[in-house]
Amino acid sequence: MRRFTLILALLASSLATQAQTVADFESLSLPKADTFYENYSSSGNDVGFNHGLAHFPCVYNSAWGGYWSSGFAYSNMTDSATSGYTNSYSAKTAKGYNSSDKYIVANGSSNYIQLINAGKGGFASGFYVTNSTYAYNSMRDGDAFAKKFGGTTGNDADWFKLVIRGYNNGTLKQDSIEVYLADFRFTDNTKDYILKTWKWVNLMPLGKVDSLHFSLNSSDVGSFGMNTPAFFCIDNFTTQENLFPYAPQATISGTTAVIKTDASIKGWAAQCTIQQGWLDIADKSQGKVTFGEGANATGIADNSLVCLGDSGSAVLTFNNVLYNGAGADFVVFENGFANGSNPEEAFLEYAFVEVSSDGINYTRFPAVSLLDTVQIPMAGTYVNTRAVHNLAGKYIGNYGTPFDLDELAGTPGLDINNITHIRLVDVVGSTGVHGQTDKNGRKINDPYPTPISTGGFDLDAVGAMYLKWPTTVPTVASGMNLQVFPNPASNYVQVSFKQQPQGELFATITDMKGSVVKHSTLVNNQVSVASLTTGVYYLVVTDTNGNKWVERISKI
Repeated sequence: MRRFTLILALLASSLATQAQTVADFESLSLPKADTFYENYSSSGNDVGFNHGLAHFPCVYNSAWGGYWSSGFAYSNMTDSATSGYTNSYSAKTAKGYNSSDKYIVANGSSNYIQLINAGKGGFASGFYVTNSTYAYNSMRDGDAFAKKFGGTTGNDADWFKLVIRGYNNGTLKQDSIEVYLADFRFTDNTKDYILKTWKWVNLMPLGKVDSLHFSLNSSDVGSFGMNTPAFFCIDNFTTQENLFPYAPQATISGTTAVIKTDASIKGWAAQCTIQQGWLDIADKSQGKVTFGEGANATGIADNSLVCLGDSGSAVLTFNNVLYNGAGADFVVFENGFANGSNPEEAFLEYAFVEVSSDGINYTRFPAVSLLDTVQIPMAGTYVNTRAVHNLAGKYIGNYGTPFDLDELAGTPGLDINNITHIRLVDVVGSTGVHGQTDKNGRKINDPYPTPISTGGFDLDAVGAMYLKWPTTVPTVASGMNLQVFPNPASNYVQVSFKQQPQGELFATITDMKGSVVKHSTLVNNQVSVASLTTGVYYLVVTDTNGNKWVERISKI
């Protein structure tokens, strides 16, 4: 979005270094093997225990002689066989994750884990979960209180589910994570399962949290509530401190930003095809953005922009192919701007970055955004760049965001040493149904809604560090002697010369990887392209004396 449309505001954000803490419970003391420990007070108050950057409550109920009513106990029990409540402290795996000795057991249909110290207000990355032996065997066989899952025929659509939600600053967040500890809802009964291995649960979509709420639900419910035993097991509870791990804003020590005059940039995008997006994707009746055109994104970064709008896209090509070199291979320029009072912060709008080696199939760079999922207003909110990785628009104007093709090595169907196309897709910063997510499933937020003609990602330019001619295409410039039209073409291309060469002329067409796809004699200075698939090619014209002319053509 063009910056002159904005009124600025300030949102403070933290400085960053990466810090992740895993509560694996191995250092918690137990007197011997096959035992457990609940830390509660007979007064009924939570005591529990701390480990890593989290507090795990444990609550005592004095009724009926007193018992552990909810919360967490840590255990090294290995009994994966005995059924019934007397074996409440064993995991069905008989061990912790990765065959470790200790894990924790949760009791009760409603529990909390509180993040503490540097973890409070940060991210709970996730944990491993499995069933307790008590719950597993009850679902497998049934018992005096609970049914056998699937029923006598195996066709009952039973399920046992863990739901996790987050609190931040005392407010319950809308998003939730669901994990089925057992699921018999499949039409094909062979797919029915009761979890008996350690399963990773990704909590990153919940964003920043102070605490987590865990609730258990089951299809087997009676007059007193859920019949399925309300137990499950956790290991390797992982938190990320309330700090951001990625490179800082341009001009700050440690930045990866590339200034537009950097000598490492060897060339600039020569063609750009734009599909402009919506003023407001939630109200398409307002139409699409109109500011700029594809030509604004070609050549050197100069703050001549084309605006993509909500979910708009741009496809850029060079006069050569890009290849994977040392470090960053290309950079994308947007026109974000810094917070004058805090250089760590900037007003930013993002786009996903994708590359292709055939002009048809695209691979997206794995983007990360650790910004909280509070809606960012159009009026302008500064954010900490250290929270963002692999999104175009990370850096302020005149500084490019770098992308390294090494990150995509091994992707099926992608040749990172013959990149022909770069595609940018605007990130819709909505927290609602139109929002997009990063590689961890977290909503990405940049300003939304921006219902103006200059809304969305503002593309300035794309520069490349490593460029080459395709393998079999001669490095001969077309100069002023050869013209090709129409270009793009659907059926044929016509060539013309300021001075027509003598003798017969031959046409060789190669794809962007240098493979010959057509070779023929020019007839009336024409060559057919009707049989070619849609894409970008090189046309090499050769005369009988061996002179060559090269021109890039597009088939539509």
